[in-house]
Amino acid sequence: MPLGLNDLPERRILSRDVQTTLDHLFDVFSRYTPRDLDPDWHDFWHPAEQAEVDSLPVRQLSEDLMGCVLANVISVYGSTPDLKYFLPRLLEVAIQKPMREETTAVLHRANQTGLRSWPEPEFNSVCHFVLAWWRQALQEPVNFNSFPVDDALCAASFAFDDLGALLDEWAGDLSLNATLHIMNTARLNLHAENGEAQLILETYWEDRPVQTAQVRAWLLSPAVLARLQAAAAQVQEEPARELLIETTARLGQIAAR
Repeated sequence: MPLGLNDLPERRILSRDVQTTLDHLFDVFSRYTPRDLDPDWHDFWHPAEQAEVDSLPVRQLSEDLMGCVLANVISVYGSTPDLKYFLPRLLEVAIQKPMREETTAVLHRANQTGLRSWPEPEFNSVCHFVLAWWRQALQEPVNFNSFPVDDALCAASFAFDDLGALLDEWAGDLSLNATLHIMNTARLNLHAENGEAQLILETYWEDRPVQTAQVRAWLLSPAVLARLQAAAAQVQEEPARELLIETTARLGQIAAR
């Protein structure tokens, strides 16, 4: 299988650290029950969905139902207790399937509800999960059609005011895989405006301008550019080689302006 074009598993195998932090999330947020949910939801749910919420532990709620919760209720209708009740299951579902990349959407909503003002055990459990998930995403074999590292890093921007420690950890991993994740993350955020290359971290990043500037500066730093150039000279396999050369050239143009 060509480098970066590996088949994605239908379901991700979670690392021990991620599984441990998920279990802790469920424990910490277990004090929230369906009784805490907004009663107006009864008008929103299909009776079968309401029956599922009422009868099953939150960890057994179906992925289809969680998709509905994330897309509609949490984003549009839900209050903070609603989010906290579903939060561990939403995060679990978000990372289980490689193409889902919805962790940021959940953390973005948590940020809107005052994540940093949550009780310390709740906030800390979210931070520990995000850090464990970021580390797993960085270790996974890169796939040029999937961007879990960008999703994990953007999610982390809502949990941490300073992403320096995460970026230092990434810089310290000198493997080719970690380098390809740099290229893949940059490639996702490269755009062309008026014929010029632009590095614009969009969507949820817009709500965290300080962290956005931090990541952007890191991607355009001489150390990262040199690392990508070295990888482009080392890798001979396509399409990895071409993507490295193209991405490095566009980043270099932006850095030189």
